[in-house]
Amino acid sequence: MVSCSACGAELDSLRAGHVAIFAARVHYFCDYEGCRARFVAESRLAADPCSTDVRERALGPVLGVRAAPADLGNETTRDGAEHDVLGSGAPGELFEPIVDRVLVDAPRAVDGSARGELGLLLGAASLVAGVLAMALEFAPASRLVAVSRAALVLVGATALVGKLYGSESDPSRPRRWALVLGPCLAAGLALTGAMASDLRAGAAAIFVSATLIAVLAAEAWLFATASLASEAERHRMREVLDGGLLGMSWITPRNRPPSARAAQGDLVTVERDEVVPVDVELLEGEVEVRPWPWPDTAHPVRRRAGDVVVAGTRVVAPELRGRVLAVGDDRAFARATIAAAGRPDVHSEVAVLARGLAERGAPALGVLAGVLHAVTAHDALASAAVACEVYASMANVGVGGLAALAVAAGVREATNRGISYASGAAWDRSAKATVALFCARGTLVRGEPDLVEVVVLPRGADGLARSVRAADDVVALAAAVLALERTPSAQAVRRAARLRGVELEPVRNKKCEDARGITAQLGSGEEVCVGSRAFLMEQRISVAGAEGAASELESTGRSVLLVARAGRVVGLCALQDGLRGGARAAVQHLLDTHIEPVLMSADTRETCEALGRALDIDHLRADVHEHEAKETVERIRETGAVTAVIGHVPADDAALAAGSVSIALAAAGRARDDLGVLLAGDDPRDAALALALAQGARRRALTVVGLVLVPTLFGAVVAVLGLLPPEYAPLAHFVGLLAALRQLRG
Repeated sequence: MVSCSACGAELDSLRAGHVAIFAARVHYFCDYEGCRARFVAESRLAADPCSTDVRERALGPVLGVRAAPADLGNETTRDGAEHDVLGSGAPGELFEPIVDRVLVDAPRAVDGSARGELGLLLGAASLVAGVLAMALEFAPASRLVAVSRAALVLVGATALVGKLYGSESDPSRPRRWALVLGPCLAAGLALTGAMASDLRAGAAAIFVSATLIAVLAAEAWLFATASLASEAERHRMREVLDGGLLGMSWITPRNRPPSARAAQGDLVTVERDEVVPVDVELLEGEVEVRPWPWPDTAHPVRRRAGDVVVAGTRVVAPELRGRVLAVGDDRAFARATIAAAGRPDVHSEVAVLARGLAERGAPALGVLAGVLHAVTAHDALASAAVACEVYASMANVGVGGLAALAVAAGVREATNRGISYASGAAWDRSAKATVALFCARGTLVRGEPDLVEVVVLPRGADGLARSVRAADDVVALAAAVLALERTPSAQAVRRAARLRGVELEPVRNKKCEDARGITAQLGSGEEVCVGSRAFLMEQRISVAGAEGAASELESTGRSVLLVARAGRVVGLCALQDGLRGGARAAVQHLLDTHIEPVLMSADTRETCEALGRALDIDHLRADVHEHEAKETVERIRETGAVTAVIGHVPADDAALAAGSVSIALAAAGRARDDLGVLLAGDDPRDAALALALAQGARRRALTVVGLVLVPTLFGAVVAVLGLLPPEYAPLAHFVGLLAALRQLRG
């Protein structure tokens, strides 16, 4: 037994007059018109007792004025069901809906299973009709047989057209008019052959049209079977991205209309164990989530304030509070898989080329083949049959759609690794990349160095005694100069100073000339410099006494900071930054794909060479600081290389913007139009896989197009020259289709 939320009466939960969900809680009412309407009215008046608009809308049902469902806060979902929702606004605000099941405007028009069964039936009917029309070729030649065969071809063409128009439209395939024109031409050819005065010539034309219908029907069935994996994955992703909205509520702006949906910039809360339906940026605290793309099976990870959580991530604990970055088709993993405007299988060069061959190349080749045959054979009906079979062999889903399936398979595999291609153009550039340039800090190395060794220089050759003798004094001096810097090296020096418990001498007049070093003054007036050898030489400080020690440290892969006081180098701080997990595997992925890895770092040549030996990278760009990164990348591009730059935002923005394609780690969900590839994670292996998968998918797509196109063109040439009857051309096309499907599955 439960209590009515309006009057408090005791109710049987299974026999309550009305049940509704408000603020993610189940409420039971005696009936809809009375208790439920009164509960809504009291709740709205409690939120804003002074609002006449709210009072009239809320009391409408009680006073006998039946309000529209939208006026009571009802939202209509994709399946047409109404869900009662109330918001949780502060006094003075209209109530906001906390449940919005609709992220896209296009509803599903027809149930997929019903459409699939109807398409299968029509395809089977078309195939059977075509085969029967072909089998009647062995019947005695007569007008009745010819008309019967033509009728079967007409039935098969009608069923095939119905199947094509009844199937779900997909922009990655040729347009429907190009696909249905082939069966229509075949039906017209069959009818013409049935009425021809020459029964033998008419029978030959009917056999060509029957062969076309049978081949096109079988091809449509094989293509539908091959595309099942892509469609199922797209359906799964849409369900994951759009299906977790019950636990999201709005921290809404004042007086926002109740019908509004989540938009960029909204502040939202996602409850525990709910799937995040939009890309959000965390505002505060920490949250444990199961990341995309497998929110139900992935290991939990922690996200902190400022991190981005992409749609499809499941919140483990506690609730998530963040700002909406993208909704609908603008979400990171909806762009490349769901949104037609950004899918690589729709807009990549190889997919566009294949559709162009089917839509624009087929009519031109068909007309050309018919004209050439007419010039040599002087048989109008046979020339029409050749033109029809050449067109139908080109304008089909095999020629125009298999390349898109190959691209979609590569994109699907990348998406399952948390890789999102921003557009088809970005996918194309990734597939053509010849050089992958790593911004070393934070990608191949951790970006969190430690102070591992301090070298105090002995008495100089000039006999001048140094004022600093102990290693702690060198660390204290360097930490005092780097006290307010936020670079990883400065943080490592300050951390070492705290662990050693040294006191920092106050400094003043700090000047940061560039990223290579800093100058300051001690209380005694002496000048202190901390930085690289090049920086100290620019300050006219001799580094000859420290050259040997610095080179020895850098040869082991360590970064060196020189500390100078009163114009003399007094010590060296050696920093060691470890390799990131997966760095060596990332480089190997690139080498296996024949992409040249390049290491770009602000460290010296010796340090970069040691790092390059550990990672098997030969091409090094050392001593490249932030303001020089763009120019370095542009110089590599000037050599003709298609350069993919791998780094983080915003630290490596200059280098990322200069590359042919940019690959940003841990950037998926950020509203950045200048990034080509965005990763949900921070693993450098995924960055390398983004290139390797794109290149593999492009090669597979080109191979598939070649396998289906070469036999088709060969059959067309043979038919035009009259070496074989025209019906051999669609059969040659079908053989190429089988080879292409075998390659696609492999």
